[in-house]
Amino acid sequence: MPRTNLWTEREERLLKALSSKGVSKTLIASRVRRSVEAIRIKASALGLRLPDMRKEKIDRPPVLGARPKASRRKTTMRPCMCCRCSFPSEGAHHRLCGNCRHNSVSPHAL
Repeated sequence: MPRTNLWTEREERLLKALSSKGVSKTLIASRVRRSVEAIRIKASALGLRLPDMRKEKIDRPPVLGARPKASRRKTTMRPCMCCRCSFPSEGAHHRLCGNCRHNSVSPHAL
């Protein structure tokens, strides 16, 4: 059974005060010097509601000087196996252009 450190009254007061101000779990954890998971568990046991910071990440303005995220996949121009027109392919598995794929045309279909 894992050994746990008991919470002091000071830590509980600090948790209650910071959570009532809407401080994030991460910041509370750094102030109380406990893990984010320990903060979440103790707040739940005390009946405290911690703010959901995931919603705030969506609304944050971009950081100055930050690079935009690269696209997930790099594309390469390849010839379609059916009509031989060039199209941006996502990899060796992607060999039919959008028109041929949409029309379900395959050089192997009879």
